[in-house]
Amino acid sequence: TLKKINRECKNVKITTILSHYSTQMNNFEQFKHNLVNALEKIKKLLRVGIKIDNINLGGGFPEAVIMPEHQLVEIAKKIKEILTNSEIQFKKIYFEPGRYFVGDAGILIAKVIKVYKDRWIFLNIGNHICPKFAKASLRFYNISRINDPHKYKTSIAGIMPTEFLFSLTY
Repeated sequence: TLKKINRECKNVKITTILSHYSTQMNNFEQFKHNLVNALEKIKKLLRVGIKIDNINLGGGFPEAVIMPEHQLVEIAKKIKEILTNSEIQFKKIYFEPGRYFVGDAGILIAKVIKVYKDRWIFLNIGNHICPKFAKASLRFYNISRINDPHKYKTSIAGIMPTEFLFSLTY
């Protein structure tokens, strides 16, 4: 039992619980389910004398293009409310929102062949628009005008790697 393990293993100190529930979570109920479940387990640990100082609620955040900032803020407020009402004090609360921050990051360096007024740019990288395997939309911003609003779509033509190219052995 946990009580016995805690009593006999004096050199082991459990301080943090990690609960990474899912991926691409896009609504509060999923985050709530993870948090409530983790808090129930932490209360059981407390009853046998194991005090958890920190909680890591993992990731599960989708890319920023899927979850707008206002939705992320609302989820954070509701998580804070549940933690505040839980009567468990944590020294640190961790999240791993990697995909949310870097999901659409990347650099593409290519020679510009032609720029049209209707927001089409042709690069020296061929004719495939988007790799199928990524199931992604590619968004490009003009680095020389990085502070301008990014609401205007620019279409880029040129070969991007496809799943076929990745399956080749060179």
